[in-house]
Amino acid sequence: MPHHTVTVNYNNKTHGFKADPDPLRIKDTDTVSFKVAGAPADTTFKITMNEPQLFSAAEVNDSETSVSLIEPIKIKTTYHCRLFDSKGAILAESSEHQPGGGMVPA
Repeated sequence: MPHHTVTVNYNNKTHGFKADPDPLRIKDTDTVSFKVAGAPADTTFKITMNEPQLFSAAEVNDSETSVSLIEPIKIKTTYHCRLFDSKGAILAESSEHQPGGGMVPA
């Protein structure tokens, strides 16, 4: 069971993402899961960690998967979000300059 669940809110008008909470305050032993809100039906998502070496998985593809820290976070780290339609085409994607969200040490 995850310690934290991050809701990644999709904005249909701007095709952008806003994580809640952002940044997430996380301790060394915490686990995190993600869910997407506001997305059209029949979509899937992918969360990609900016610093995958810190986490038990580099990517999360569903709300059932949680990641845990395998190394303590020393400074803010970010993750990127992608939303896919039912055929696998990208509907929306966060960018390097506008990540999906972040995590900081608690």
